[in-house]
Amino acid sequence: MTPIVALRTPLSEYRIHGHNTAAISAFTEDKIQKLDLWNREIWRVWRRYLGMCFQPDSVDFQLPLEMAPTPMSYAYARFRSDPRSKAIYRAVPTAIFETLPRLYRWFWRAARLMPDWLFRRSFNFAYGQTRTKIMLGKILVALRRARCGY
Repeated sequence: MTPIVALRTPLSEYRIHGHNTAAISAFTEDKIQKLDLWNREIWRVWRRYLGMCFQPDSVDFQLPLEMAPTPMSYAYARFRSDPRSKAIYRAVPTAIFETLPRLYRWFWRAARLMPDWLFRRSFNFAYGQTRTKIMLGKILVALRRARCGY
């Protein structure tokens, strides 16, 4: 329907609060599974919508039959200690990782080397809204304001 591109520069901000999906302080296998299922359902709806807009046999536009694994698919595998997690990681399109902020790209590269227990702990820190992370954010905001003089 329209060209899509991935940009490295954020064009908006997302506020996390107690009532949205991402406001999780400690991820569990169940919560990761729900996020992975949510991603898959969004993909199915997107595919169904595009299928209604284009001819299924169009040479110019082929809809993928399956959704490629996402970082959440990999995280869910790691939370379950699934022995296929390395294969899932390799199947995640590199473009997904390339569009993430630098700290998240670093986290996902390092994640491959971590044992499952450390992955779970670091995932909670990277993606969760932990007290430590909230306090660190407040300290960084205060330092920026002090440096800028407001």
